[in-house]
Amino acid sequence: MLKAGTGVQLTSKNRQFPIPDICRNTSILLTIVIVELFAVVVTLLVDRGDFLIELGKVSIYLQWCILLSAAVLCHFRKQINRLSFEVGAAATGLIGLATFILVEVISQISMSASGIQGFDNHQFMTRLSIVLIVIGMLLWGLLLSGRIESSSRAQAQAKVQALQSRIRPHFLFNSLNTISELAATRPADAESAIDSLSLLFRASLENVNKSHSLQGEIDLCERYLELERWRFGDGINFKKTIKLSSTQVWQVPKLILQPLIENAVLHGVDAQGSVSIELDIRETSNQIAIMVRNSKAGMMEEGGGNGMAIDNIRERLKVLYDDRQSLNFREDKDMFQVILRIPKQTHIDIEA
Repeated sequence: MLKAGTGVQLTSKNRQFPIPDICRNTSILLTIVIVELFAVVVTLLVDRGDFLIELGKVSIYLQWCILLSAAVLCHFRKQINRLSFEVGAAATGLIGLATFILVEVISQISMSASGIQGFDNHQFMTRLSIVLIVIGMLLWGLLLSGRIESSSRAQAQAKVQALQSRIRPHFLFNSLNTISELAATRPADAESAIDSLSLLFRASLENVNKSHSLQGEIDLCERYLELERWRFGDGINFKKTIKLSSTQVWQVPKLILQPLIENAVLHGVDAQGSVSIELDIRETSNQIAIMVRNSKAGMMEEGGGNGMAIDNIRERLKVLYDDRQSLNFREDKDMFQVILRIPKQTHIDIEA
């Protein structure tokens, strides 16, 4: 990656062809809307009779061509993005041409079977020009949108990194006081507490895009609760329900769950030092659903509210998963609950 001010410019020889992420739901919806608007314009220009009938024909034809091209580009996007600019542009053009020919052949066969006139060279070239123009416009629009999103993504990552790096002073001081007391009476437990605190700090100071197994995140939560149990004793009632095929296979971002458990302790511990926390993790065919529920007894410490932890996690989920995730919460006077859903992935692909 070249830095500004080095005096080195990117040329067409070392540029890559940047196909934007057209596999997302928002990109697909945008594609359908733009193609339909283009179909309306084409139908108005042609004006061959019944507007709605002609619009239906043009819409079906263009949607088939463009969506089929988008599906192929989506499948081969990573491979094309590794190519040089010229080769990538040529490959994209060939994919558009191939899908157009396929739809055109199917269209001609269908018309022949219906007794409609056969191949028209002028009509063929007109359709080809329209399809290639639409593909070019879509790629340009999505590329422009991708550049804006990349800028926003970088800003969001910087913001999230700053949020993640904030260690609550109260938690640090309380943990150090607990360790100091344990060192005098239970040296072995003090050593274990130091290990737990070190693990949590190491995770919080690592790059925000680091990932580990779901089991690793669960371990972080249990290390955190171990520290708090030395402070509150048996007042922390933690119930864990995990219904997954494997907690070792699926990767999750570091510190995506632990802040919710910390939040539950912060706002759930009552005057007697008791709190009930429930962690429930389940899976669907393509998602992991995580629920954290805690009793609510008001804040025992000064510091951020529920919103800070949730906003932090929401920002990270948006950066990492875009529209493939969700985070919702509900509360009443006695209970606070957060449910987040993320895709099941064996690795998390972070784009620069």
